Amino acid sequence: PHVPHTPTAGHAPHAPHKPHVPHTPTAGHAPHAPHKPHVPHTPTAGHAPHAPHKPHTPQAGHAPHKPHAPHAPHKPHTPHKPHVPASPAPHSSAPVISRATTAAGEPPMTVITVGGVFASRERRIVRTLLGSCIAACLWDPVAKVGGMNHFLLPDGGASEVGSSRFGVHAMELLINEIMKCGGDRRRLEAKVFGGGHVLRVAGFDSSVPKRNAEFVRSFLAKENIRIVAERLGGHSPLEVKFDTHDGRAWVHALEATATKDVALAEERFVAEAKKSVAAPPSADVELF
Repeated sequence: PHVPHTPTAGHAPHAPHKPHVPHTPTAGHAPHAPHKPHVPHTPTAGHAPHAPHKPHTPQAGHAPHKPHAPHAPHKPHTPHKPHVPASPAPHSSAPVISRATTAAGEPPMTVITVGGVFASRERRIVRTLLGSCIAACLWDPVAKVGGMNHFLLPDGGASEVGSSRFGVHAMELLINEIMKCGGDRRRLEAKVFGGGHVLRVAGFDSSVPKRNAEFVRSFLAKENIRIVAERLGGHSPLEVKFDTHDGRAWVHALEATATKDVALAEERFVAEAKKSVAAPPSADVELF
């Protein structure tokens, strides 16, 4: 039979054992996850264990590597410009033509001398100096195309066939050049100048100025080209300027001191107008 424990005299009795109370988590707190035991890393069979990383130490005498500079961005490709064909040059059939300098904003100037024939579909100022020679200015008022010639005599001998120094050829050449530029022969108008009695040299036929004037009037009448302005005859050399776009003509009588130079120019068939005397400034300019 169980004998109850009797405490020894002088000893306090043992306190009764408290029953075990399980842990109850506080409201709002998740229960603690159980701790997992630590598992040491075991290298895979056939693989050596990883060596510890060594810091890079630069070798003696070697400079540390410089960082690469960033590449410059590529420039965008520039597209090719489309090809623009050059404008056709004004037509001319004689070598006795030169270009003169003009002020900014003014149309280009073309200078012709004996034998010169010039026409243009673009605006040009054609200039020449005349004595006994004739300058015929033809213009199509619809196409705005015009030109000028400069001839010395009405016609020449057999050796001069086709020479633009003679009126019969110079007139046909001018008409053809204007037609090449888009003009119509049936619409042409004419302004004619020159035929002055300015040559007083030995052997010169004094009837030349009159013959020149008669020739140009006769030729234009046969071609049904109306003369809308003229200045033929007289005793002064003339400077003539003609606008190929609007058909205007400016005529200036030169001073007596220029007569000799103009006469010599005609006598020698001057190839460049710059050898002639330029007209001095004067208000005596007629507009035709």
